[in-house]
Amino acid sequence: MLIIKNTVEKEPEYDLSQITDKNKVLYFDIETTGFSRKYNHIYLIGCMYYKDEILNCVQYFAENKTDEKNVLDSFYELLKDFTTIIHFNGTTFDMPFVTERGEKYNLNFDFSKFDSVDIYKSVKPFARFLKLENNKQKSFEQLMKIERKDPFNGGQLIEIYDEYTKKKDKKLIPALLLHNYEDVINMGLLTSLLTFSDIDKCNYTVTDYKMCEQKDMYGDTFNELQIHLNFKNSFCFKTSVKNKIMYISFDNNNVYISIKVHHCELKYFFTNYKDYFYLPKEDMAVHKSVASYVDKNYREKAKPDNCYIKKTLDFIPIIDSLNSSHDNCPTVRIFSEVFKENLKDKISYIDATKISDDNILKYAENLLNIDSLTIIEKC
Repeated sequence: MLIIKNTVEKEPEYDLSQITDKNKVLYFDIETTGFSRKYNHIYLIGCMYYKDEILNCVQYFAENKTDEKNVLDSFYELLKDFTTIIHFNGTTFDMPFVTERGEKYNLNFDFSKFDSVDIYKSVKPFARFLKLENNKQKSFEQLMKIERKDPFNGGQLIEIYDEYTKKKDKKLIPALLLHNYEDVINMGLLTSLLTFSDIDKCNYTVTDYKMCEQKDMYGDTFNELQIHLNFKNSFCFKTSVKNKIMYISFDNNNVYISIKVHHCELKYFFTNYKDYFYLPKEDMAVHKSVASYVDKNYREKAKPDNCYIKKTLDFIPIIDSLNSSHDNCPTVRIFSEVFKENLKDKISYIDATKISDDNILKYAENLLNIDSLTIIEKC
């Protein structure tokens, strides 16, 4: 077995103290000869950790198939000094693979004892909004403009490792080590992607919001609500996303949201429809106390989908992400009136003039979470 040690110059920009003591954090990544935990083996494990304020990388390389035990033994001993492990998709691949291969050598890799941070799982729900080609680590690296020297993928390296074990050509070792090394150290940089989990945790503040007049491509004017959010952690890249509801721009610690204001007629649906009558000629619902004065030929018992009144206002969208009535949706409940085009629509609207210092944060939270974003994309 070869043990290769290096110091790492590019440190994570993400504040690891928000997870735990950085000296208790271990990044790791494995390289295997295939996907089968039963028939393939681990030939390389790379790890990164702090020691005496210095970021270190150590790699355990199996020079042959029987060397796997030594690699796992070394990794097992190293793990004892840490309480938190950070990885990229290690939940479904690296950890189960290490666990099963360890059992072959009577090594109990009980990863449940560690706090586990999977960068991939944290950012995956938001990946499609970033328009990435796929969810692989290299795609996220490209998003953050992280450059690699390694030209190979994992599949190609399996062939190179197989050639190495047959020919013992040491000239092949650098290529095998480089891929794993860059996987591990780039994982440190990708830790900034954990800021996406701050979106669902609503871990941000509203810096500013304002209503602005804009012009479309035809020169027609419209109003737009612009919201500036500030995150404690940085996304460490600049990108923008547009969907049917809003335009979102990510710029390091800042997120900018632009929402078009619609001046139109929408319906306010009463939830207690059994207390109302529907008037077909007027296309509106009125309470029983009022409907009692209306000729029976001009009224009918209201149903959920026609128990409404109409208003023409400046509207902005709001998402009923719980797929429930307005009364049961905490965010929607902070506004006194919520309007829709049709009763079953997932996207509702509120009076844009009702946005204030008291509710702007809740409004931003309603739009900027994975449940709402998913609904927006499907509508």
